[in-house]
Amino acid sequence: MANLMNFLNVIQCNIQDYVYVHFNNEQECGLNAFGCRIPGTHNVPSNELVGPDGLLLPQEEIKTKLSEAGFDEKKPTITEMQASILSTILDNFFPNAPIKMYNGSLKEMEIHAPERVSDGVTPIAASLNAFF
Repeated sequence: MANLMNFLNVIQCNIQDYVYVHFNNEQECGLNAFGCRIPGTHNVPSNELVGPDGLLLPQEEIKTKLSEAGFDEKKPTITEMQASILSTILDNFFPNAPIKMYNGSLKEMEIHAPERVSDGVTPIAASLNAFF
């Protein structure tokens, strides 16, 4: 999947405060793999796109945040992991960009394709099974 990142945007938008330590593989996240990200994705927490008044930030501010995260409006884009808010924002600001939303969870991906989560690091439990 990492090679595909050269041709498309994949943006996670986890909104919890603790997500950065999971996304950056700095803290246990509850999945069987280490970390809580798909290699090559960018994290744009949707709560950072909303101002203190509860309204979306101005369009230029949001575009700047997306650009800083590596978003390229010319590439096909997939939003994932709590992605409906981000997908709506992208569709509104970039109506001609090819936007798709992965309507699943990281846990679902871990079950069906664990090699795609956190660079395919072997979970501790799986490595211990080899000894029993």
